[in-house]
Amino acid sequence: MREEIQKTLIGIELLRKKFLKQSRVVVSALAVVAALLVFSYLYFPLEQSPRDIITIFFIGCMVCIVLVVKIYSVVIPKNYLAFQKIAQAIEILEKSNVDIAYEEAYRCIKKAHETLKKIELYPDIWHTQVNEASERFLENIELIVLPATSTSSIKIEHLEEIALATISEGSLKIEEVNKSLESNYEKHKPQPKKIEIISRTLHESSAMKALFSLTLGYGLILMICLIFVAFTQQDFKVFATENPEIIILGGFGFSGITFWKTK
Repeated sequence: MREEIQKTLIGIELLRKKFLKQSRVVVSALAVVAALLVFSYLYFPLEQSPRDIITIFFIGCMVCIVLVVKIYSVVIPKNYLAFQKIAQAIEILEKSNVDIAYEEAYRCIKKAHETLKKIELYPDIWHTQVNEASERFLENIELIVLPATSTSSIKIEHLEEIALATISEGSLKIEEVNKSLESNYEKHKPQPKKIEIISRTLHESSAMKALFSLTLGYGLILMICLIFVAFTQQDFKVFATENPEIIILGGFGFSGITFWKTK
């Protein structure tokens, strides 16, 4: 199992480098476009107003963000990201078996569990068995693996089985891991800490998500506008008064993207 895990980790690293390379191309193109827009406005008498330039730049930013997100989701699937986190937990526990090592491993496995929960199940009845096995697998990670890790009783060989199950095709491997976990450990749902309850409530609250997205979205558009007025030597208050739709629509657009990504 160890050899297969290492081989998969190498493959993920290669995919990550591919993603970074593609992302650099997108970001570089955005930087070139931004530089050309600023240079053209400063040194050439164009008919376009600052509003037109910012609108073009805003659309370019939106397109680039969507491209980067799409490339990332295609290049590195969520189950491979979860696999990477579990492999990280294995590596931590191999190096040390002290309490702090198990705490760090717990955080890695919890992150993997949260990532796996974001994977959509198959919508058709032909994959009912796979869906049922996957749901049971997620439940076992939450009710068996995480509690066992918090009490320092999880075995590394079982984590290796779990890691490989996350990237397996079909339900056979997942079913084997489910049976192994259920026969070797006791299911126990730990009482969540108060801070975890508060954190989960805030995270799951649509109002809090919307507030976070609005804050991030309008903060980002304000930063872009501040950079622009600094380059063009304008007064920000005057710019905001003359071009309110740029800030309003821009902030709303970025807020929509961040809200969609946190759903």
